[in-house]
Amino acid sequence: MHPVGNLEVFTEQYTALSRHYGFSSTKTQPHCPHENGDVEQGHYRLKKTLDQSLMLRGSRDFPSREAYETFLSKILRQRNSGRKKRLQEELPFLNRLPRCRREDYRDMDCRVSGASTIRVLKDTYSVHSRLRGQTVTVRVYAEHLEVWYGQRRIDQMPRLRGENGHLINDRHIIDRRVRKPGAFEHYRYKQDMSYSRYLYELVVKECEVRRANKIERFIKASKLPLEKTLGTFDLKRLPLKLRQQVKILLEGDFVDRQENILAFGKPGSGKTHLLCGLCHQLVRQGRRVFFASCDLMVQELLRAKRDLELDKRLKKYSRFEVMMIDDFAYVKQDREEMEVLFTLLAQRHERGSMLITSNLPFPKWEVIFKDPMTTAAAIDRLVHHSVILELNVSSYRAEQAG
Repeated sequence: MHPVGNLEVFTEQYTALSRHYGFSSTKTQPHCPHENGDVEQGHYRLKKTLDQSLMLRGSRDFPSREAYETFLSKILRQRNSGRKKRLQEELPFLNRLPRCRREDYRDMDCRVSGASTIRVLKDTYSVHSRLRGQTVTVRVYAEHLEVWYGQRRIDQMPRLRGENGHLINDRHIIDRRVRKPGAFEHYRYKQDMSYSRYLYELVVKECEVRRANKIERFIKASKLPLEKTLGTFDLKRLPLKLRQQVKILLEGDFVDRQENILAFGKPGSGKTHLLCGLCHQLVRQGRRVFFASCDLMVQELLRAKRDLELDKRLKKYSRFEVMMIDDFAYVKQDREEMEVLFTLLAQRHERGSMLITSNLPFPKWEVIFKDPMTTAAAIDRLVHHSVILELNVSSYRAEQAG
């Protein structure tokens, strides 16, 4: 019901419920408990029964929520046992439930304050400091809240009971407190966070910032195409077996074993995009990765050899746990180019992982190394401890053009 004085006695939801089931509603006078109907009396007697059962039990504490629910279920069965016959009499006359199930939550729009908090049903909750000044949607469930922003769920927290309570997550507010000298001393909810806890959160925040900066440096040093990530790659285009292989490779264990990944397929099949996306994931795991096309890599090695710095260049590359060489078939027919490329493969063998894409199958690699013995030696070094991905799919670029 609405509060006293509201022109609409019953809420819109209750009115719709009574209209659906075809019953009329009446109200009692305020502060007149003797006018309560069967439902109100049932609630009152249930609470009395619970209170008496807890007193007889000797304790109101339960080892778990499941144990408490079992306790309640037993009492409810006892209370309802005498109503089963009457319920069976009523069932033939009851209307069916609505086709669409009502949502288990209600939405509330809340504006995030300067202190990174929101007010929901007279209680205060913290959200991430980057949302200060923004309006978020809060889905209020019976037991928890979900915070949504931009059609995406960004947080979930337990729902408080009562009024004027607060639930503050230290990590939500630590970033802003760090930037303001003396902020913790005057913080409204500092009693919920000890100085040792505050120091711990500072250390955690510092570690997160350092890790983020480290990954940013690694991405910049890797020279990976920023747009070629797994987020922009349609894995559903790949066969199931290949998707399972990629899922295992994303764990990064092959890097620890110095295994190579060789991706073969026609132009436009997504070889480069797939391996670049894998490399991005490896970087986010804290691994050092280097990307280059085969042509540019060979030119770098030739320049270093001409300047008598080939060993220095190879030593620089050895610092990277993973090297990706794209378009391995595109090498000019020059023996000197073949030699520096073979030197790189030999130097990386069992010392670091190589990720290679190529349009040419192994039998045609003689056009790269010009010599059958050298070709066999290069293939042997790559295939030893390797995973081969065959992308026998149609050209993505051709599909987009069509």
